[in-house]
Amino acid sequence: MTANLNSGQSLTLQNNGGDPYYLAPPSSSAPPLPTGQDVYAYVDSLNSATTWGMVRESNENNNTAGP
Repeated sequence: MTANLNSGQSLTLQNNGGDPYYLAPPSSSAPPLPTGQDVYAYVDSLNSATTWGMVRESNENNNTAGP
């Protein structure tokens, strides 16, 4: 997202459904967030059958987006 949200606007982020590795409780906060709250997104892959996850990455430091 490259635009600001104005007061009263909202943005809903969701996974594409059916993801067996999505962990809802530690991945969410109870709404509403305080006005002016910075929000960061952390996205990574998981596959416990491997030592590297679901996707081989050359840079693990690019999984966070935010202010």
